[in-house]
Amino acid sequence: FKQKTAYEIYQCDWSSDVCSSDLIEAAYIRRLKTGKGQHVDMSLLEAGLSLMVSPVAQHFHVKGDWVAQTGRNDSNAPSGFFKCSDGVYLTVFASYPALWDRFVEVMDLKHLHDDPRFATRDARTLNAEALHDIIAPIYAQKPCDYWVDLLVKAGVPAAPVNTVGRMVEDPQVVAREMIVKQQHPTAGEINVIGVPVKLSETPGSVRTPAPLLGQHTAEILGGIGYGARLDALKKDGVI
Repeated sequence: FKQKTAYEIYQCDWSSDVCSSDLIEAAYIRRLKTGKGQHVDMSLLEAGLSLMVSPVAQHFHVKGDWVAQTGRNDSNAPSGFFKCSDGVYLTVFASYPALWDRFVEVMDLKHLHDDPRFATRDARTLNAEALHDIIAPIYAQKPCDYWVDLLVKAGVPAAPVNTVGRMVEDPQVVAREMIVKQQHPTAGEINVIGVPVKLSETPGSVRTPAPLLGQHTAEILGGIGYGARLDALKKDGVI
């Protein structure tokens, strides 16, 4: 059994953006209250570390090398990616006791309750490879959507590991207007990601495509009082 490699994203870059926006807002609110500004300091290193809650906790509070003991960097099993009959990968999380009980029931694997290798959450994690070797062939017998429907109805977290193509057509993605059309000045009609946060009174929207290089330079500089100097700035190569 071999785990599927997930789609790569730039987590440190994105999380530092999110953290920085929160910090800027917090600093601004303090300035409104006290009249004092402050320096906002954020790095990719710290943003990345803030996402590693479980691995750091395991490093400090688990005896020995957790990854060497279990072959995993988390403390959950069954939890992972499983290839289904249609070639789509399924992700399932059923580590916690209540989820495990529902999982073995709906998957008709109640005999695993009596297997000492899987009797507790810690035992399941230590024997994750053996457990996944048992359930992976089962998932390979039917398409992903069948398993998602079965597991979710039973109260077990499960979902397809979508390609980008499947993701943008997901009914929830469409309903939440997370893919919107824009008219680009050179590329024509394009699809872009929508606004992920919905405000009830002041909802945001994507109103324009990304600008061309220098498209708004004159407009911005003119708005802050440099309109009369634009020609000179161009001549000097500043803009």
